[in-house]
Amino acid sequence: MLSVRRRTEVDLSTVVGWIPDAGALYFFTGPRLVWPLTIEQLAAMDADESLTAWMVLDERAQPVATFVDVREHQRRLKSRGIE
Repeated sequence: MLSVRRRTEVDLSTVVGWIPDAGALYFFTGPRLVWPLTIEQLAAMDADESLTAWMVLDERAQPVATFVDVREHQRRLKSRGIE
């Protein structure tokens, strides 16, 4: 069974290691991040209070995926009349 938890600083190097090239980075993040992916870029994303980064863990509690919840970011844009 999979579980989910908030991404932490110790996860960042794992996530960086999952991205093999610029094409993969663009596929997963669009223009938000630039190649080569760095821990600093992910840390800056994690510092954005309108985004919430998560890690997906397998049954052994090992990270297998990550994703970012952008709903709060979208709510803030809508409140400013930006859609």
